[in-house]
Amino acid sequence: MKKLLALLLFPLLMNGQETTKSEIVNPDGKWFFGAEIGPNTITSYSSGEPNKSIQGGILAEFYTGRHWSLTGRVKYFKTGLSSFSPNTHTGGWFDLGYDESLSKFEGKVITLPLNIKWEFRIWKNFSGNLNLGINYNFETESKYYYSNEDNYSKYNSKEYSSYNSGFGFNYFISNKMAVFINVEYYIGGVRGKTNSFLFVSPIYNTNTLLNFGFKYNFKN
Repeated sequence: MKKLLALLLFPLLMNGQETTKSEIVNPDGKWFFGAEIGPNTITSYSSGEPNKSIQGGILAEFYTGRHWSLTGRVKYFKTGLSSFSPNTHTGGWFDLGYDESLSKFEGKVITLPLNIKWEFRIWKNFSGNLNLGINYNFETESKYYYSNEDNYSKYNSKEYSSYNSGFGFNYFISNKMAVFINVEYYIGGVRGKTNSFLFVSPIYNTNTLLNFGFKYNFKN
């Protein structure tokens, strides 16, 4: 992690003369291109499986205003899910219980998130942000196990749309470059369901991503 932070800070050290401390950067109408990397946590595991890995991606961001932007990315990360529901049958004459159910999924995904972001200035060129978006997912690797054989055909989609949201911080080193850090929560596809007396609810594979990134504007 120390090497990662040093890599992200390298442009700041190398371009110190380009930075104008008194200038407040206005990115309105500019394109920025960059990359991000960081830890990935699979939050939909419930049986103690290893849930940590590294994720990363590339990005293109266009500022539609001083505080608003649209971001398109290509990201790659591991995901998965485990869910267990015990047998709830009572054995009585009025039995509304359910059979034991086990769902397990392991996968790797390429996702294409499209986000709208609001940046609010904290101090000079340092700002916070909130973002919300949709993403289209392509599973490159999938392993399933279901105790109910019918679920193999119900929950085996390799392509699907989903949602993500997050918050973070951005610092403009100059008019041309910036570093950022943000946390994102990804909701994946439906991988099973939970049963209860009143309703049936879907269960999704979910991930939390921490991104360390750098972006650059190539125009003068």
